[in-house]
Amino acid sequence: MKSVLTFLLILISGHAKADYTAELHAFEGDGCTLFSEGTSANPNLWRHCCDLHDIRYWFGGTKDDELEADQNLKSCVGEVAGTFLATVMYTAIRAGHYSPIKNKYKWGWGWINREPWLPLMPSERSYITKQIDELNLSLEAREKLRVDYGL
Repeated sequence: MKSVLTFLLILISGHAKADYTAELHAFEGDGCTLFSEGTSANPNLWRHCCDLHDIRYWFGGTKDDELEADQNLKSCVGEVAGTFLATVMYTAIRAGHYSPIKNKYKWGWGWINREPWLPLMPSERSYITKQIDELNLSLEAREKLRVDYGL
């Protein structure tokens, strides 16, 4: 009897989690936090890379997802500004995770009443996609987010 009750409790709690979707605060970003967003000749050269990174930090996920987001930023910046600058930015971001001084835009900051570092559930991914569709992003940027992060 005890094992049947345990099974039912697990089944009920699993079902409740599958249907639950937390809400997100409205997205806001700050571009390349504490870093330039381009060159003097092209002041927003890699800003789009930082914007996509900010969006990814907004909806969070697991530690592996965070690493992937940081690597994607490095790759994007590397494509437009070269590997040296991309490596400097990537190293600064990864080191910043260990800083006692935290920026408001830490990993997963957008969620209201959701535990950090959890995998994103299918219902949350669907919700995130709808929220992203409401942002003023190009079709290319939205598609990149969908492809890069499985939305």
